[in-house]
Amino acid sequence: MAFLTLNFKSKALAGNTTVNIYLPETITEDMPVLYLLHGMGGDQNAWNTGSSIGKFVRYGSFAVVMPYGANSFYSNMRYGPRYFDYVSEELPEYICSLFTFISKKREKTFIGGLSMGGYGAVKIALRNPARFSAAASISGPMDILEDVKFPGWSEIIVANWGENYETDLKGSEDDLLHLVDAFPKDAPKPRIYAVCGTEDFLYPQNQTFRKHMEGKGFDFVYEEARGVHNWDFFGGWLKPALLHLFAPLMEAEKKQ
Repeated sequence: MAFLTLNFKSKALAGNTTVNIYLPETITEDMPVLYLLHGMGGDQNAWNTGSSIGKFVRYGSFAVVMPYGANSFYSNMRYGPRYFDYVSEELPEYICSLFTFISKKREKTFIGGLSMGGYGAVKIALRNPARFSAAASISGPMDILEDVKFPGWSEIIVANWGENYETDLKGSEDDLLHLVDAFPKDAPKPRIYAVCGTEDFLYPQNQTFRKHMEGKGFDFVYEEARGVHNWDFFGGWLKPALLHLFAPLMEAEKKQ
């Protein structure tokens, strides 16, 4: 297994940025890839230091790309860089051009994350369904209109969405509930997996999202278990999230 750290200049971010990459021991053509996003206050090292993602790559046959997303909620910030464009478009194109064995196929491209990264993963998949076939959220803030009400976050929220965020966010492309309702009828729907601890402060938001997904025609799986907003829960639910994301590929391999 290889663990790589790349530093390169991003056009979307207008400056240098860092991304960590796991590659399995055996390199194969058309390799599946997972873009794995960190939460608020984290960075590109969060998943490889806080979880067993390296172990899963070692015994798997897929690549994992872990970018830095600041506290952007993976949005094009009102007062800051365009992290949405970077993660959803520029980074996948750069990775596939650099590592030509990594697949460009939709059915082999996945995205997931924890907390802020879980929200970002679902948002990116809903807005880029031609690139990402599935998204996984572990303990994500799934109702951003409620999330921005938390005390102490005002500077981060204003930096992302401006001073009028309370009115501008509702029905915007950063509102997951709106994205589900407005999803194009002719676009392929991404599979969505979400899990949250029942003692997590974001649990009510996950219940709102779960109920909102009913009858919307998505392949949507929601799970919950006792737990709070910490790495015991994030890391513990990484394997079920991976199994859901890669399930169609594993089923296809069984049939061969």
